[in-house]
Amino acid sequence: MLARQQLLARRAGPVPEMIDRLVGLQAQAPLASYVALWSRLASFQAGTLAELMSSRAYVRGHAMRSTIHLVSAPDFLALRALSDAAVVLNLSGQVLWARALRGADRAALAADLRAALAGGPLARVPLAERLRGRWGDELANAAAVAAAVLTACVQATPRGLWGQGGPVAWATVQQWLGTELPDPPPSPVGFLMRYLAAFGPASIADMRAWSGWRRLREAIDTAGVRLERFRSEQGHQLLDLPGAPLANADRAAPVRFLPEYDNVHFAYRDRARINPRGFAMPRRPGNGAAMGTFLADGEFAGEWRREVSADRQTAVLTVEAYRPLTADERAQIHEEGRALLGFLAPGAAADIHVGQK
Repeated sequence: MLARQQLLARRAGPVPEMIDRLVGLQAQAPLASYVALWSRLASFQAGTLAELMSSRAYVRGHAMRSTIHLVSAPDFLALRALSDAAVVLNLSGQVLWARALRGADRAALAADLRAALAGGPLARVPLAERLRGRWGDELANAAAVAAAVLTACVQATPRGLWGQGGPVAWATVQQWLGTELPDPPPSPVGFLMRYLAAFGPASIADMRAWSGWRRLREAIDTAGVRLERFRSEQGHQLLDLPGAPLANADRAAPVRFLPEYDNVHFAYRDRARINPRGFAMPRRPGNGAAMGTFLADGEFAGEWRREVSADRQTAVLTVEAYRPLTADERAQIHEEGRALLGFLAPGAAADIHVGQK
């Protein structure tokens, strides 16, 4: 998995190719994808990704598991259609907006959302204002928060653009991308094969945990695709693409800094391959470029936080390990940490602190 995720060695390559190869990047934190790509690509430039998003070639929206991902526009249309059932499950949650929407005429509310957004993106407050006259305060506010759950939307730029940013503003796929979701949705098999190329070998349960989709074994069997079969250490069947590369198990895995909620943490039903010690995932909110997790020897080993002084002259990286670190791992943390700060705060003096939880 580390080799296929390009977390054993950075390589040069086009940014779109890497995003597509990984079937998108988990991106509920708006700047998370920049750190994810920096950790995987040699000489990654943040402006390259920002341009792809500004041109609407790549978008951030609810896709697999109803989680916000950064994907190409064509992939988003297909993935959002495939993920509709998982997205709708959000409406049964216990969060305040989900409770407020229970019993509401969701079809009528979604139609009013699309009408309100027909002229272009709206942030939550002005969107709620457009809905308040017909729906009242509680439903209007809930719908403005859950717009992308009630109807197919993306988060419009400048949110997610490096060096710019902005509030959450929803845009319908029709307004932003000039088309609608495919109906009926495409077969999931093509995306499952891409998942295996990026995350395999993996089980059907892993694929389901990554995607939030159902009846995957039936879809794969019906498609008649030929797959390699392996057994995990626990005896579970793992599937893989024929001839897909398998890395040498003795190869050293370097320290890598990841953004919060990187793909590798959530792509499996059995997360022991990346988190064998069962550490709890930090869930503090962030913007994707100020905190995250790190891998040491190929395992989830702790978290990091970045702070920059008011005058932008000093950048501090605080690394908190969840287990004892070897001398070599500490040396790698300092080396990789200086490079990370050089990306996140260019020109600032780097100050790195490593401790243990």
